This record gives sequence, C-alpha cells and structure tokens, in this order.
Amino acid sequence: METTCQFNKIFVIQSLRDGELQTGERLVQAELGPRIQALGLGLCYVKVADRASFMIAMDVIWKECAETTPRIYPILHLDAHGKTDKSGIAMLPSGETVTWGEFAAKCRCINVECHNNLLVASGLCFGLPSAAALH
Repeated sequence: METTCQFNKIFVIQSLRDGELQTGERLVQAELGPRIQALGLGLCYVKVADRASFMIAMDVIWKECAETTPRIYPILHLDAHGKTDKSGIAMLPSGETVTWGEFAAKCRCINVECHNNLLVASGLCFGLPSAAALH
C-alpha cells in the first residue's frame, strides 16, 4: 500500500516568553520563509500569548482549510513549551494550558477538511502526550 501526504501551506504557531529566543519567528523570517516562498507555498506565522488566542488561531486555520479553493493542505508547526506534567501545551507568557485533548480536537477538525493530510510538528519539551491525554 502506498500513501502520500501533500502540503501547500505551513502554519507556525509560537508561544514563548519575550525574553526567550524566538525560534518560531526566526524559523519563518530567516530560515524557512525564503525557501517556502521560492517554492510558491504558503506560510503563516502566528504569535500567541494565551489560551484564547491559540484557540482562535486553530479555528482560523480550520476555517481556511474549510473555505479556501484550491484546498489548503497544512503543516502545523508548534513552537512553545510543553507542560512538565505532560498535560498539554504551555501558553506563555500567560501560563495557561491547552490540554492535549483540546489540541487533538482542533486538529481532528482541520484534518477532516484537508482529507487526512494534516501534519503536526512541534519544537517543545514534554511534547509526547499519552494516548489517554488525547481524548
């Protein structure tokens, strides 16, 4: 059986403290951005400071996947901190948490719209949730 994954837009969501190295922003501006644009692919960078803005960003991605023609096939890259108790993603500087279950629910909605082509990458410690945490 052969499977393929296609993508045409990368969404980078960053939630880091202002004093930290802004790795997601750096990735978009200096490293990934010029290459992606040269390939004619889409790129979107979003900096979020709290849970509400993260959820809004995920809803915007879902809506774009649902309503854009031609269809958006996204890569979602998270640049944040995982909670040390492995309960979810730490939204900084607010200190709030997006649980793995909440994140998974948003990803499922996006994945439906892009016909199971959602790819999620993350640069965060404690970023491997247990299967139970995803429900």
